[in-house]
Amino acid sequence: ADVIKRAIEKAKGGTGENYSEASYEGFGAGGQATVIIDCLTDNTNRTIADLRACFNKSHAKMGVSGSVSFNYEKVGMISIAYEDEEAMMDALIMAEVDLKDIEVEEGHMTITVAPQDLNKAKEAIDELIPDVTFDILELTQLPNEYVELAGEDLELFQRLIRLLDDVDDVQNVYHNVSNLNAE
Repeated sequence: ADVIKRAIEKAKGGTGENYSEASYEGFGAGGQATVIIDCLTDNTNRTIADLRACFNKSHAKMGVSGSVSFNYEKVGMISIAYEDEEAMMDALIMAEVDLKDIEVEEGHMTITVAPQDLNKAKEAIDELIPDVTFDILELTQLPNEYVELAGEDLELFQRLIRLLDDVDDVQNVYHNVSNLNAE
């Protein structure tokens, strides 16, 4: 009777599932490529088993916490259609945003800021450009160094990324491979 009662409560949503965030790290085949996987899970054992299967199928290795993340920088990233670098820099400095970098290329501006200043930067940009459309507005992790893979290492890393995309608990995947989409 107790098992039936718990099943009914779970079906009604009365048990209140608890989701927790977890981050996992690993190395692609050959050891040059690194990957950080952010997950949101209600069952860490299932998540780790799913991730381990992805790594095993692509001849990659899971690492311990900190084995990869030291080589990444957490930043806020913004991308908009805008070219006036000086006006943007002035607006962000006036809003006391910790600006990391501004790049302008072919009419598009990419701005990286300290993660805690992403919202302040968005508000400053909204004020500078009233009807702005944000192509990218997110917290991300950028690698300090990129690598290019070739041959079997590239194919195995592409397989790893595809397999990780199929895991329901995976929210974000960050990696340092610059030519991932090359064929």
